[in-house]
Amino acid sequence: VAYGNVDVVADAHQLPFCGASFDVVVITALLEIVKDPAQVVSEIHRVLKPKGKVVATLPFMQPYHPDPTDCQRFTREGARNLFSQFGELMLTDTRGIFAMFVWVLRDFLAIVFSFNSVTLWKIFNIVFGWILFPLKYLDYITPDYKLSHFISSSFLYVGEKIEKGQGA
Repeated sequence: VAYGNVDVVADAHQLPFCGASFDVVVITALLEIVKDPAQVVSEIHRVLKPKGKVVATLPFMQPYHPDPTDCQRFTREGARNLFSQFGELMLTDTRGIFAMFVWVLRDFLAIVFSFNSVTLWKIFNIVFGWILFPLKYLDYITPDYKLSHFISSSFLYVGEKIEKGQGA
């Protein structure tokens, strides 16, 4: 989308750059809105230089958030599969389990109390967001849970371009 500081507007499925053009590609809040995430990741691989890095966020247990659309979610294994042509450097949760719980509970309560009114849903989303917000801070005083990826909001994936024949 064209904004003031945007230099190139393009379809992520067909990037208008030569192969091996970039050292790093960062994508956030993108793979859930494209029609073919595998094609986008393939394009990222194409435009990265050898040993180039990809940094990506992938949603998992997030409520529906169309902007302009919302097509898919990714488990930890799904992220690994999607980026299988890269060497994985890191794959981690992006939010704690309490932050995820607050987000889902806020949306749940807003839907229940809106009685199918979009206006009421918007109002209650804000109201319950403020009421529940302090619970997010429990993430700072709880340990990292080994099973938190079962209900993760999203994942951060960092990978390195591997040329064919190099192995992961």
